[in-house]
Amino acid sequence: MSNITTSNQNGVSLRDLPIVPAEEAFERSLERLKASHIILWQAFNGWEGYHLRHHKAVELLADTRAFFEGDFQTVSTQMAAIARPATRREIAEHCAILVGCMTVSKVNPAVFTKMLAIDVGAAQPSIAALESGCRRLRRTATFLSIAEVITTIAEAEKSFSDARSRLQRLPDLVAQIDGKMAQEEHYRLTMAARETGKATG
Repeated sequence: MSNITTSNQNGVSLRDLPIVPAEEAFERSLERLKASHIILWQAFNGWEGYHLRHHKAVELLADTRAFFEGDFQTVSTQMAAIARPATRREIAEHCAILVGCMTVSKVNPAVFTKMLAIDVGAAQPSIAALESGCRRLRRTATFLSIAEVITTIAEAEKSFSDARSRLQRLPDLVAQIDGKMAQEEHYRLTMAARETGKATG
């Protein structure tokens, strides 16, 4: 992954800060993966109007099988990599950049940045949640508070944790779906054979 190699006006090194678009594209992929898992699970259990023969479930099942044959291992490896705890340096850099981009009124910016880094560090976020949470705040927040930063990063952590859990459970879900579809097909063929027997008997 490419890295930014400049520094901000406060002298904070950005060498190890990943370029945002690459992380953001991966995050969008995870959201699509979560949505696919939810629909397939609903189809397997017959919830929300879905069933295994529903056209949406059939399409997603085909896409998921292609995903297993192609990018599954790569995505799993990437998920494991971004699930690692953010380092103290990464936390300090993200916090400094965030404060530099935002309006922080009636406080000492240096003190605010230091305390923000301490409080974020105490939460021990993953690098994924740190990057995602800070990016979201840069784009949506008009005023910065430590409480809002902690809450936003925690929400990002929950989202990534959910995505990783769904990714890990996806192979078993597809295997269960295949088993259930095989049983349904066996039942259909059995009943068709009985009807044929009745018609010719």
